[in-house]
Amino acid sequence: MINGVGFQEILLIGLLIFILFGSKGMGGVMRDLGRWSGKLKKYRDEFTGEIMKASEVQRTPEEIRRDERALIRKHTRSALKELSLENRERENKAITDAILKMDEYRNASSIFVFLSLEEEFDTKEIVLDALKTGKKVFVPYCLPETKEIKTVQIHDLENDIEIGHYKIPEPKLSLRREQQSEDIKIDFLIVPGLAFDREGTRLGRGAGYFDRFLPAYKSKSPIICPALSAQIYHYTIPKEAHDIMPDAVVTESEIMRPKVI
Repeated sequence: MINGVGFQEILLIGLLIFILFGSKGMGGVMRDLGRWSGKLKKYRDEFTGEIMKASEVQRTPEEIRRDERALIRKHTRSALKELSLENRERENKAITDAILKMDEYRNASSIFVFLSLEEEFDTKEIVLDALKTGKKVFVPYCLPETKEIKTVQIHDLENDIEIGHYKIPEPKLSLRREQQSEDIKIDFLIVPGLAFDREGTRLGRGAGYFDRFLPAYKSKSPIICPALSAQIYHYTIPKEAHDIMPDAVVTESEIMRPKVI
């Protein structure tokens, strides 16, 4: 073998040159081929060197964790887009039914519930049920300047909502102004997440809004997260120190409770 090329390959190349150029042109072509082979070897060696350099770069555990979380977010967004309408509707109904049957929901006088983006679990039926049964319903809106979430009570899903930041449905500005100083008590929280593992780890979209919002309610009121099948991972999602674990993750087939609530 010469420079990674075996005898059979050399023989085949020679035969092709003889057929294409004849015996007279064979010498010149072979000289050119030798030069090309040398250049290819040089490029191959340079490329191999770059690969070796890249593999030697040391990454901190924090960088590895950050990159893995970013890949999970990317994969989950793609998986949610690929979930068929039929499956999405079936899962939505099963998750909605499960939440409405939970004792924590039934016993709550007031609930917090996120308003869904198109690809998320649809909370509409839960909001309508809560309003119909006389519960106080609080929904979030975002403050991009401070990356905070504020809550406002709504009374009508159609008339009290408008499209806000990030194209997320939010309570109308007039309601926000009316309730700015109101002290809010919430008995039960339904919170979004992008991805979850079976230990109950919640991975958000990366902006940190709910990481700032949830500590005020953790251990005081049940926090649950609905999750479509495309959002569930069967291995452990890397955690950050600021991650808040929900008390339950509700899927179409089960309620996963990392801690009993």
